[in-house]
Amino acid sequence: MRRLRRLHVPLFCSLFTLLAAWTCLPLHAAGPTRDVKEDLRSSLLGSDLYLRDFSAARVAHWHWNGSALASDDPTGLHTIAALQIAHVDVSHDVVVLEGTRKSLLKDDGVFSLAATAVPVRLLVTVPHGDQAAVLPQVRSLLFFPSREDAIAALPPVYSAVLPSPSVYRYPRNGERCDCADLGKPECEGKQASLGLRNPKLVSQRNPEFTEEARQQQFSGDVGVVTTVDSTGHTTDLWIARSVGLGLDEAAADSVRQYVFTPGTCHGEPSPIPLAVDVNFQIFAGRRP
Repeated sequence: MRRLRRLHVPLFCSLFTLLAAWTCLPLHAAGPTRDVKEDLRSSLLGSDLYLRDFSAARVAHWHWNGSALASDDPTGLHTIAALQIAHVDVSHDVVVLEGTRKSLLKDDGVFSLAATAVPVRLLVTVPHGDQAAVLPQVRSLLFFPSREDAIAALPPVYSAVLPSPSVYRYPRNGERCDCADLGKPECEGKQASLGLRNPKLVSQRNPEFTEEARQQQFSGDVGVVTTVDSTGHTTDLWIARSVGLGLDEAAADSVRQYVFTPGTCHGEPSPIPLAVDVNFQIFAGRRP
């Protein structure tokens, strides 16, 4: 029987083969330069910014899907508020933006910001290899160019009841329009009450205090704007006046469980926008 001959390969040949194979491997895309990161910071710091998706989450998440930033927010809550970014950090795969937001208010046609500043944290997941191309676009992808652009993008039913600094109220000029025209230009600045019968509350659930609010002995109101649909249930919740401390979410959870007799427009069940103040009050001698 013939014996197989053992083939001895010189060490330098093996090393050469490995080196050749390594040079054929695909290279990882380069990450962002320091200048790109600094440009991102300078574009975000010191400005009032308004989120394109109107997210009301205190900790909000987005991810780059290859063509756009997609929201990962499970709360479904919205708000229009000015964000002030105080800190920007770019790690291997995540851009972290930290700062505060203040609700946008309107009184007699004059816009202002609420006194309460709510801490927020925005997390944007961008693969390291895409950051050089995506980071210069983060501001335009996440935020409107201006406050005016944000206001123009608001749903009509919400812009009609944009809150004032103190209490919700419809326009005080006494002008009214037909309920069927709600959200149309001819109804702008008027109370859509002609032919309208408002929803009537049938049942509600009291909001839960958060431990954070309890420790701070907080008392006050969260403003919520919602739409009561033709079945009497609330949809499309907006935080109109925010207080933070987890109470915005608690107020929204409460309003989601409200049940109404549906409102009507000229006798037909119809979606009706509704502004609600959810009160949180600590009474002496007992836990809320």
